[in-house]
Amino acid sequence: MIHFYKRKKKKDVTSNLGFTNLLSSQQLKRPTEKGLITDVFSLPVDLWSRRHTGDIMPKEDEKSPKSVLDKVVSVIKSQNTPGGSSRQALAKAFKDKFSDVTPQALKVAIKKGVDKGVLVQEGQRWWVAGHEPPPPPPEETVDIIDVKVGSGETAGSGSTCTMSYTGTLQDGGDKFDSASKFSFTIGAGEVIKGWDIGVKGMKVGGQRKLIVPAKLGYGKRGSPPEIPGDAVLCFDVKLINIK
Repeated sequence: MIHFYKRKKKKDVTSNLGFTNLLSSQQLKRPTEKGLITDVFSLPVDLWSRRHTGDIMPKEDEKSPKSVLDKVVSVIKSQNTPGGSSRQALAKAFKDKFSDVTPQALKVAIKKGVDKGVLVQEGQRWWVAGHEPPPPPPEETVDIIDVKVGSGETAGSGSTCTMSYTGTLQDGGDKFDSASKFSFTIGAGEVIKGWDIGVKGMKVGGQRKLIVPAKLGYGKRGSPPEIPGDAVLCFDVKLINIK
């Protein structure tokens, strides 16, 4: 007679580690509607996943900045502004990160930092000693090509110059403006900055080609419809006379 024996089932033992392995890394980090997903021992899986997946945990020895100077140092480091942080940018970031600070308190803290060698000052910009900021981007300027050097009076700040000119777009070469006689005063804000820079130093009778970057021309907005935003402008100019 053949006897059939039932094989005993092994107990299904699920360990804490085995349970967490069943969850994807995204599930481990994703909160449920009621809160964080928890393992079989009711420990937050999110905490387990952070420790075992290399997520950054706060260091116990990290201290929150308490004095105004400590907070200034923290703000400057976080900004890492090319060329250093300005006072205005510091005040705004200080308020956003901590709370409002009076101009006098900020001034005193900055001076204290410089005197102690904690901060380095260059002009009206500051950075933390030992944490030199990235260099400021090179300033855009006008490319000037002297086609013909004049022999008359030289144009300078405050000179009222009479010019003839033709303006074209560098991209495509379309002409957007021209005039046989146009007068303006250098430095009076009557023309784009590129002209104040490009015409200064010309002599009467001289001719120049000016290549003006958008920042010194009409900027991001341009001057529709002739000049689109961020357009580089080319001018062929001649200085007729100076008053």
